[in-house]
Amino acid sequence: ESTAADNTTSGVASGSTQGITIKMNDETLKKSVTALVRQYRAALATGDTETLATLFNTDALKSPGTYTGMAEVITGYQNTECCIMNGMDDTSKIVFIYDDLTLAGIDVSVPNVTAICVRMSASGQLYIDPGTYDEDSFSYKYDDETMAYINNLKGVGDAADMVRKANEKFEEACNTDPQLKQFISDMIDATDN
Repeated sequence: ESTAADNTTSGVASGSTQGITIKMNDETLKKSVTALVRQYRAALATGDTETLATLFNTDALKSPGTYTGMAEVITGYQNTECCIMNGMDDTSKIVFIYDDLTLAGIDVSVPNVTAICVRMSASGQLYIDPGTYDEDSFSYKYDDETMAYINNLKGVGDAADMVRKANEKFEEACNTDPQLKQFISDMIDATDN
């Protein structure tokens, strides 16, 4: 069963630089990633495709309408927490992000966990590697190897605790708010068809 609390976002756009080793002490990395995620969430909430393109280290997003449309449904991200884990090599980090989502027309917030891959550009700036653009789904996706790695990390340590907490809060929210339960049911039905 798919829940909002168990989504993994994806999305690198062409022109990204890979292969730069991320060399930061833990505190600097945490501050830098937190700032990047705040910018990312603010851009998602407002459908700011120019900022998203910058955060994805590309000149332009493919299918920017996906992001502006998403901003009409998910209107805010609160209580954001990050869990930074090692990536598949020393050029990346996997960041699990917990948020309480604000959905248009829904009174209760929706707990959600997503994962992103963070890399460092040649200029030394962290950016979000969204994966490769998939023409069929009009979205960015990570390759199978990266998704398998993320899914494995989802069951380990702080990431597993974050996912468990989100799933528990999600179940509680669905059980107490019939409007949310119907919204989720409609979303599942729409993706199954």
